Amino acid sequence: MKPLRPFSDCPGSQPTVEANSINSHASHLHQPSTTNTVHESLSSWTGLLPNLSFLFRVTPSFLWTNPNSDSHQHSTSSSASPGLASLKTLYSRLAEKLGLTPKRIQNKRPKMPATIKSSDRLAANGKTVTGSHKPVKLSAWDQAAMRGYIRVCLCFPFDQSRLDDAVSHLKASLARLAHQRPDFSGTIETREGGILWLNKAPNEIPLYVEDLTEKFPYASYDKLKEAGFPPGAFVGQHFNHPCPMGENLPPVPVSVIKAYLIPGGLILGTYFCHAFADGNCLRIFLECLSAQTCGQSIDLPSNKRLNAPFANDTNPSTSDNLDLTPLLKKTPEYAVLPDITGPTQPRLRPGGRPMDEIERTGKLFVFKNSRLDELREIISGWAPCEGNENNADSANGHATGHTNGRTISGSQECRHTNGQPCYSSGSESNSSKESLQTTRKPSKYTCIAGLTFRGIVKARLSEPKEAQHYPYTPGVDDVARLQTMVNWTSRAFRADNPEYYGNATAVAVTEVNCHPRDTSILLGRDGDKAQGGDLETLSQLVYKIENTIASVDEDFVNARTEMFSRISDPRRIGLEFDPRTPQDLGFNTWRFFGAETYWNIPGVRPEGPGMKSTRPDVLRRMQDVWNMAGALILPARNNSPVHELLITLPVTAMERLCNDKDFMQWVDHVIG
Repeated sequence: MKPLRPFSDCPGSQPTVEANSINSHASHLHQPSTTNTVHESLSSWTGLLPNLSFLFRVTPSFLWTNPNSDSHQHSTSSSASPGLASLKTLYSRLAEKLGLTPKRIQNKRPKMPATIKSSDRLAANGKTVTGSHKPVKLSAWDQAAMRGYIRVCLCFPFDQSRLDDAVSHLKASLARLAHQRPDFSGTIETREGGILWLNKAPNEIPLYVEDLTEKFPYASYDKLKEAGFPPGAFVGQHFNHPCPMGENLPPVPVSVIKAYLIPGGLILGTYFCHAFADGNCLRIFLECLSAQTCGQSIDLPSNKRLNAPFANDTNPSTSDNLDLTPLLKKTPEYAVLPDITGPTQPRLRPGGRPMDEIERTGKLFVFKNSRLDELREIISGWAPCEGNENNADSANGHATGHTNGRTISGSQECRHTNGQPCYSSGSESNSSKESLQTTRKPSKYTCIAGLTFRGIVKARLSEPKEAQHYPYTPGVDDVARLQTMVNWTSRAFRADNPEYYGNATAVAVTEVNCHPRDTSILLGRDGDKAQGGDLETLSQLVYKIENTIASVDEDFVNARTEMFSRISDPRRIGLEFDPRTPQDLGFNTWRFFGAETYWNIPGVRPEGPGMKSTRPDVLRRMQDVWNMAGALILPARNNSPVHELLITLPVTAMERLCNDKDFMQWVDHVIG
């Protein structure tokens, strides 16, 4: 990561973001007032004469506009800015007195065109270079990703008297980011066969503003903060942003920003198209945007081409007749949907209650790191006799994997000094690979995953019959599946893709027996309740997840990439997963996404003395409705003493989970 030029050297400093509205009543995009035009134009000179700006009472927050732009020239001719030319002349003369010749001024701030056409590109030095932005066909992993927006919001205390300044500053920051990264301001279109193409051009990143005062469940930002930013505050239709994608439909923007206002607070919503990139790329987007608000731009990966086998193959026109069975055997977490309702949507089994009829809720379960370290130590007491310690704490490059389509038919054992079996990866069929070594000490991530998986499955299986809303298939429902997400860029084709920027998140599944009559490692056995239930079987489950993590490699990625490229329409890619069933759970982490970004936004108080920027208080997931069943570790600062886990469940199952002493004894407190 390297800082580039300051704002004063950035092209396109006069933003071209057009007004957008969520609806005609609740939302508008604030435009800077005409009385600020003189200030904005003079401010572009104060970077050269910082010690003289006080003579003209120049407002520092309106820096970095382009005196050579058409919009500026138009404003100087209006009656709202008398005497501007004479003031600029005076500035020029003062510059000469200080030895700042016109040539030196030109070197410090090169003249840029008023607008930059989509057929131009920007060189690293900020100059415009004639070129073209041809549409780019997205890689197989992008084609297979969910076609909707990843939604996350950053929460700041905010002085609403600075609203106009804040919106103008955000507009300018987004305009600069669009020129720095035209992929962020691009659009995605759907062509024949459901194939996605990126139109990359330095257009605009849409910005919306909406006042939530009448809709928000808390009277003020302070009240929201006192409550711990409960997840239910961020669920509602006003947090939705449609992403309609299909042939003959208009392209959708890659990214959208929404500034939601509540009394005393700013909720900065980010909508990032999942078909363009994954959560790890959203992290990079947040880092780039926050840097722009602080007067910097940073150089981070931006290459959309994935250099891997099958990644850029064209879906064959005859692929409808291809037998995908061999590929699906290698990728058992995926299924072929009967209709083009995907990609990456669950294949719901016949029967059961429709999901929109099931009452759901969500809560934050807060784990202290010190308590998790205790759990790691206890679990490591049942670790295999060999292996390397792994202190990984995230699924991004560190966590989860799949058994690569291998069926676990038994378990290999080693013996501790007490003569009891230690769990290893298990014997595998359909594979010549040797069993994987487990870690000596599990990560916090896998400890939380194992503890949560077991707690939720037990809670849902114990629901009363009148609350059961899922189909039951003997044999199928005796196997529980934990779907975890892993970013494989550090595990496969790393040397060939140092700058890859796109989807690289695998759905990795750990399968365990959950038959009620079976003393399985998932359901456990009646053990020492003072020690958290059957910790021996919990240890086996955690290390099984660790082994699943370790199995993600180039063979794993190759098999899935080939399947994505061979199916006739990527929208037929489904997940072998039904969230209505009690034994299926999705688990993910956003632990390191955006909590350490620093933002300079007018109206947001700097974090400390001598600072101009601040980090968000928290980041939260935005949803229009509660999910069916899932668990997500939320973002946190590097020195955070806790892990916040967002769990969404049917209401009856949530009640049972909160009353599970084996699970709750590891939880410090619950929010929501």
